[in-house]
Amino acid sequence: MRDDVNSNPKRRLGAVLFADVANYTGLMGQDEIGTWSTAKSRFRDFNELAKLHYGDVLEVRGDGLFILFDSAIHAVGF
Repeated sequence: MRDDVNSNPKRRLGAVLFADVANYTGLMGQDEIGTWSTAKSRFRDFNELAKLHYGDVLEVRGDGLFILFDSAIHAVGF
């Protein structure tokens, strides 16, 4: 490994939140359109709440949501 590549690694201490919709597959089987509409609405809510607590939604995949907070203190307030 070259020394110049990793001589000053960037470190970041934060908190991670991963959430997913319980029983998503079952709910989609019962009402696909309603389930997806509700999930999208909740993801928007999470996005707004995350911003209020210094967090960023980094990824939404299917029914999963990945949020990174600047600190554990901000995440706990979430």
